[in-house]
Amino acid sequence: MQNKHIVFLVVLVQFINALDFVLVMPMGPDLALGLGFGLEHISWVASSYTISAAVVSLLSVMHLDKFDRKKVLVFSLIGMLLSTAMGGLSTDLTSLLLSRVLAGGFGGMAISIGVSIVADVVPQEQRGKALGMVMAGFPLSAILGIPLALYISDQTSWQSAFYLLAAFIFVVLLTIVWQLPKLVGHREANQGLFNLRELIRRPEMGIGILLVGICVFPAFLIVPHVSTINQFNYGFPRADLSYLYLATGIINLIFVLITGRLADKYSALTVGSFWAVVLAADITLWMIFAVSWPVVILHLIFFVSFTALMIPSASLASKIPAAHQRAGFSALQSFFQYLATGLAASASFFVIHADTEGNLMNLKQLGLIAIASLVLIPVAIWFIERRLKLASKQRSVDVSPAVNDAAI
Repeated sequence: MQNKHIVFLVVLVQFINALDFVLVMPMGPDLALGLGFGLEHISWVASSYTISAAVVSLLSVMHLDKFDRKKVLVFSLIGMLLSTAMGGLSTDLTSLLLSRVLAGGFGGMAISIGVSIVADVVPQEQRGKALGMVMAGFPLSAILGIPLALYISDQTSWQSAFYLLAAFIFVVLLTIVWQLPKLVGHREANQGLFNLRELIRRPEMGIGILLVGICVFPAFLIVPHVSTINQFNYGFPRADLSYLYLATGIINLIFVLITGRLADKYSALTVGSFWAVVLAADITLWMIFAVSWPVVILHLIFFVSFTALMIPSASLASKIPAAHQRAGFSALQSFFQYLATGLAASASFFVIHADTEGNLMNLKQLGLIAIASLVLIPVAIWFIERRLKLASKQRSVDVSPAVNDAAI
């Protein structure tokens, strides 16, 4: 694969972005106890990050392709560093939400530019593998980051986890400054910018922008509450929570890398539909029928299938925009992804509630909504693949006469 070192730098960015986002979820009960707010408000903490990321992504759509990708990434990481450190200084729910809003804004910008960098430097036929590596940032955060953060939080205080993450962001920032070259080829190749009229002229572009959001919505109805469900509904020990996330990350990493290769070999519809069915089956057992044993297996399948589902979708969507449109396309895609994540987390707050013992109620209803949402994913993938094939055939027809004339 070309430019492996650049892809690895984007993996690091995805790792800290994923960890910064998901850290508050397994630590949710610790944060609620430490800052004195109810368990049901954990979804607010999660959604504040994503909604902020969505707003910043939308505002940056028309501007990201104007600049050197490296400069935008460095600026974003500086913002993530400062806002994450602020999280450790929080004294109540309000100050924690403020720090998460700032972190979400900078994090959304960082991952938008990161995905654009991968699309710039990796050929289409290898992007499934490359994006699989980038998506590995999520399971890596579960393998390395979350267990360590949970352990440190348990042994010292929840603030220490934020400070540890801020220190790692600083290391990644220095590595990016030192190792990442200037990336301005998208400006040299074409001076045009992302044009919103393309959404009307090319329906596959509009659906491609929505696709990742469609993928995350059903999962993030549930993700913010997984730690609470495991601990209170199914009696999973708090002391073993870090080991559960460690195991999840290891298994997830293996399947993500495999799925990346499969996404290059088979159609996105085949790979995406498979993981959508697996995720629906897991939610059915875990949420609707309330199968409590083995909760570890159900937990593993949920996160593996959710993360793997993202890879063929992201790989397919990356084939839609031209080079000079990639950052704008990615930013708008991030807007709908984070908006869907925030809306899902917020919507779950109105569906479920905690009883006096901390058990979450109405999980069956939440599971049914998630499964119904999963149906949209194969439909969207099929539409995009069909449109791209038609466009490819049309280009072949348009080129053929010129080739024939030259031969004559």
